[in-house]
Amino acid sequence: MLEATRRLLDRGASFVDLRIEEIAREAGISRSAFYNYFDDKRDLLVRLIERTTEPLVAQVDELMGGRPSGPEGVRESLERAFELAREHERIVLAAAQAATVDEAIAELWRELLARFVGAVAARIERQQQVGMVLPGPARAQAVVLVAMVSEAFVRQLQGFTGLSDGELLEACQVTWVRATYGPEASGDERRS
Repeated sequence: MLEATRRLLDRGASFVDLRIEEIAREAGISRSAFYNYFDDKRDLLVRLIERTTEPLVAQVDELMGGRPSGPEGVRESLERAFELAREHERIVLAAAQAATVDEAIAELWRELLARFVGAVAARIERQQQVGMVLPGPARAQAVVLVAMVSEAFVRQLQGFTGLSDGELLEACQVTWVRATYGPEASGDERRS
């Protein structure tokens, strides 16, 4: 049923508007059989989100924590995260949409972002200790950076930005690097 839901979403269905009957029909089962697997549509979406984000969550420490340090590692981390978001864009969009109206989905979304915040904060703290990163409150900075990137990614997937994926990634990278490493690290000649 998870794959049936993914297929429906990939064809352009809105998760909020999907009915259990449609999901069951796509999966080739009866509506009543749906309830043998899931409590309700929310339960199905939670499991779909968890399944989809497993690869990204498994790589979060590597993406944001252990990969190459310094400004040069930021682009690679952002690209990989966006590749996964683009690969599963319908599920990411369904989760973002449902998180605005469903507290359980919102909590799952917050937990996912908190994992990124923790990894980014740890990276900033390590780099501050060796003088690579500007001083400041690492966790607060991580919250802002993760919020910026996650919102930018969702808006890009929704088609709201008017930018190419490359332009969006470049803007995220430049902003991230300037905020953490300073203007010189991004090639700026002048200080802001």
